[in-house]
Amino acid sequence: MSAARPLLLGLCGFASALIDAALDTDEIGGYYAAGLTFGALLVVYFAAVERRRNPFALAMLLMACVAAYPLAILAAIAGMREAHAVLRSAGSLAVLAGFPWLPFFAAGFVGASIVLAAGRVLLGPRWLEARSWVRIFVLAVLGGILGVIAGAALRIRTGGVYSGSAVHFVIWRPGAAALLGVLLNWERAPRPATLVGGDEAKAESRRRFAAQAAIVAISVAVIAFLSWAASGALSRCCAGAR
Repeated sequence: MSAARPLLLGLCGFASALIDAALDTDEIGGYYAAGLTFGALLVVYFAAVERRRNPFALAMLLMACVAAYPLAILAAIAGMREAHAVLRSAGSLAVLAGFPWLPFFAAGFVGASIVLAAGRVLLGPRWLEARSWVRIFVLAVLGGILGVIAGAALRIRTGGVYSGSAVHFVIWRPGAAALLGVLLNWERAPRPATLVGGDEAKAESRRRFAAQAAIVAISVAVIAFLSWAASGALSRCCAGAR
C-alpha cells in the first residue's frame, strides 16, 4: 500500500480538480470550495483505503485543506507586492509583466506547507523529529515549483488573465497530494532505538502526541478564522477593482 500511496493520493487530487472545473465551485463556495473538495477526497482516501478511523485527525486535515487555499492566495498577493517592490527599485517591471513566478511559488509553497504539515502531524507516526520538518520544507519547496508550473500553464490557457480556469488545480493538486504520500512513506521509518522501550518512553510518547494534537487543533482553528476574514477582504478588494 505504501508504494501506491503517492499515486493514489495524486489521483484524488486530480479528481478534485476535475470536480471543481466541472461544477465551477469557486462561484458556489468562494475561497473555501476549492480546499473543501481537495480535502474531502483526501479524507475519503485515508478513511476508505487506509482504514484511518480517527475522526479528529480526518476533520483537522479537512480544515487544513480548506484553510490552505485562501492563505495561498494571500501568499500570492504578498509575493506580487514584493516582486513589484523589487522590480520597481530596479527601474523595470518587464520581468513581472512577462511572468510573475514569485506569487505562484509563494502560493504553491504555502499551500503545500499547510497540507504537508497537517498530514504529517495528524496521520504520521506519533513521534516527531527535526528531520520531519526538514522533509516538510523540502517537499513544500517542490510544491512551490509546482505552483510556478501551474501558473505558467494558467498564463498560456488564459492569455495572461490568471483567472477563470482551473488548469492550475489540475497541475498543483495531484502533485501536492502525491508529495503528501511521499512524506508519509518517508515517515514510516522505524523509530530510533534510543526512543524505544519502557513504560516511561510510552507515556512520554502519548503526552507528546496529545500536545501535538492540541497545537494542531488550535492552529487550524486560528488559520480557518484568519482565512475566513481574508477571503472577505479579498472579495471586497476584487469587487472594488471592478
